[in-house]
Amino acid sequence: MAIGKIFWVEKKQNKARKFFLRATELDRDNGDTWLHLLAFEKAFGDQNSVQKVKEDFIKADPRHGELWSEAIKDIRNWRKDKFDVINTIEVSLPKY
Repeated sequence: MAIGKIFWVEKKQNKARKFFLRATELDRDNGDTWLHLLAFEKAFGDQNSVQKVKEDFIKADPRHGELWSEAIKDIRNWRKDKFDVINTIEVSLPKY
């Protein structure tokens, strides 16, 4: 995921997408990987790619991740749809 973020900052979109997808395939239970992939697709993808991430995210049903765990356990997000929660989380990119 970290390499994908570096490629995102360097505006190498194809490589960034490849690494984000690889991260979600290797650890489907990590919500942070889905969070970054979703933010990337919203920035550079189209509606179909965002919808694909949404469908895959719902199938994966992640339970771990630093940002994801904090957000999903927040009492304000109780009974909210998980995809609505993931849309509220901000992604930080490395600065050069």
